[in-house]
This record gives sequence, C-alpha cells and structure tokens, in this order.
Amino acid sequence: MAGDIIFPASGGPLPGFELEPLPEPSGQPGLYSRSGLKTITGTRMNPLARKLWYERVPALLKDPAASPVITGAHPQAAQWMEHLGGLDARWRIEQRPPQDWPLSTVIPRVKMSSGFPQWPLGAGTYWVDWESLASSPRSFPDKPWMEEIKSRLPEGSLALLGGIGRFEIRMSMWARRHEIFASPVVRQFDAVVCPDFSYLDDPRPQGLAAERMTQLWVQAGAEQGLNMIPTVSWQNETALRCQLDALGAQYPQVHTVYMDLLAATTRRRPWVMTRTHEIAEHMASLPLRFLISGLDSGWAVRRILEVLPEGNFHLVTLWPWLRTGFNPGTAQMKGDSFRRMIRRYEEWAQGEGLPPALEDPQDPAEYRREMEAEVLRKQQEA
Repeated sequence: MAGDIIFPASGGPLPGFELEPLPEPSGQPGLYSRSGLKTITGTRMNPLARKLWYERVPALLKDPAASPVITGAHPQAAQWMEHLGGLDARWRIEQRPPQDWPLSTVIPRVKMSSGFPQWPLGAGTYWVDWESLASSPRSFPDKPWMEEIKSRLPEGSLALLGGIGRFEIRMSMWARRHEIFASPVVRQFDAVVCPDFSYLDDPRPQGLAAERMTQLWVQAGAEQGLNMIPTVSWQNETALRCQLDALGAQYPQVHTVYMDLLAATTRRRPWVMTRTHEIAEHMASLPLRFLISGLDSGWAVRRILEVLPEGNFHLVTLWPWLRTGFNPGTAQMKGDSFRRMIRRYEEWAQGEGLPPALEDPQDPAEYRREMEAEVLRKQQEA
C-alpha cells in the first residue's frame, strides 16, 4: 500500500477471517482481543459494529465469514485494505460539465411512494434516498412505478439519488453496488451521490477503509456511465486534507462533492461550528460545488455563508417535505406550503431574512472537545 503500488480490487463479498478472541474484562470475547492495532485504535467502535458483534458473538465465532461487521477496526485491517485495492490518491472519474446539470440552490429530499408526488411541485433539483426505495438491506427497488420517478417531476427538474439513512442500508449499498448501478431505477437519475461509509469516531485504519470504499463505489458507478458525486467525510483535519488534495487534483473533471452535516450523534451547535471551522480552513478557496445537508436553521445557513461567501453551496434538506406532509389541507394547499418553505431557504442562502449570528466564544478546539465528549457519552450509555 506504499508509494504508487496499486492492488487490483477483487470485488465480490468481503473475505472472512479466522478470529480467535480471548475474553475481555466483561467476560465477553471482544473484537480487539487479538489485535495488534488495539494500542493504536483503542476500543471504541461505531454503534452498529458493536451491536452486531456483541449481540451475535456466538454465531460469529462459528462462522466468521458471515460477520456483517465492516467498520470495527478489524484486527486484520491491512487485509481489509488490500481487498479494497490498497490506497490510491487518484480518482478515476469525470463528472458531466456543471452547465449540463445546473443545480437549484435548495435541493429538497423527498420520500417515495406509488402516489408520488402527493402535492404539486415546482421545477428544481430533488434528492431521493436509496432507503426511500429499499427499506431494508435485503430489499431492492423493482416496482414499475419506481422507474417513473424522474418523469413524475416537473419539466426541467433534476433528480439526484442519495444515500442518507441507516448505516446498515448504506453498507448494503456497498455490497450491492454493481447490482445498483445496473438497475433501470438508478439509471434514470441525473447524478448518484455516494453514501457515507464511516462514523465520526472511526479510528484511522477504519476511516481509511471507508475513504477507499467511497472511492471504489464512485468509480464503479462512473464505469457504468453514471454521473457520480463523491462524499467528503472526515474524523480529523488530516483526513479532510488528504481527501481534498485528491479531489482538488481532479478539478475540473470533478467539480461537485457532497458533505453531510446532519448531527445524528451529538448536539448540533458544536457539530456545525466544528465542521464549518474546518471547511473555512480547508475548503473555502476550492472552486467546487458543495452539496451540504444538515443546515436546517437560519443560524447554520448564516454560518455557511460566512465560510463560503461565494455561495458555491446547495442546501440539501428534508425539513420542507416532512413539515408539508404533517400539515393538514388539500394537495394544492400542501403544494403552496412546500414552495413557501423552499423560498425561505432560498432567501437564507442569499443572505436575506437570516436571524442574528450566534455568539462564537469558543475556539474550534473547544467545540471539537465538546462534540467528542458528547459522542463518547452516548456510546457509553449504549
């Protein structure tokens, strides 16, 4: 994995490993019991990996190949990475020119059903999550109406397929990537956004594996002729710089990336302030289009405007769709309400009608410590 040596990716299912766990202090066999990486990574792992391992440990010991644990800082992390093809800083994708798919400033996430759309929509860019089409890791979108999603949008609209959702759904998108990219349901979309295969507290070896999975997932879709959008996800600034160096070197072939700022496991303010500090430090000068989710408050939009004053961002939000769905009224009334909420986000993105800026008494390090303490507390409670 050093230098320019590139291992060919084998594809297919991830290999099983012969695990010989020794008892942990809790009396349960642990994922790190025989791991030389334990001194580097510690004993934290993401909640899904912990749940899948400890709740199924007897079965996993009998059949390690059946283990669904993909990101748990596996003792054989080097073998995982070799299976993924090693590390390669070069992205082998080329997006369509941005003028061929102009994105609206606000990109609402919409939920799918056979009755979509449930109220009148305006022309724009719409985001559909894979989990809205396949509600479990084992299901696959094969209903005839699912091939009509793009045609049901107003004329001139664009449709993006995204991967926001439960972690097990995102991991199924990795395992079934070749099947997904060949599906006519997927091929109708104007672009496909890579899901995030990592967690905030992933130790570095497992974070590297997630970065490589992102790269291979995007490249596999591009090889099938799809317009692919990479995801930038980072556990620390070093990881962020490495990803941006690799993507920046591909400009203008790669000009659009996605960032998820949804605060799923920590409080929103320290999360958003920490992330935007790092965006200001490392991304503000890049000539990229940023698709950003999680900025659903006026103060958060004000903050991203301060960080990206050129306005080269697009707000990905589920809130207008959820609010409209819960509101009573006719389809026309719901459509009017939905469009009013979209206009409000558009005004925010233009700097209009924003609430006063939040006081920012803490430096970035304080926000990061506060955020990490919150994540660790929730892990310990779990």
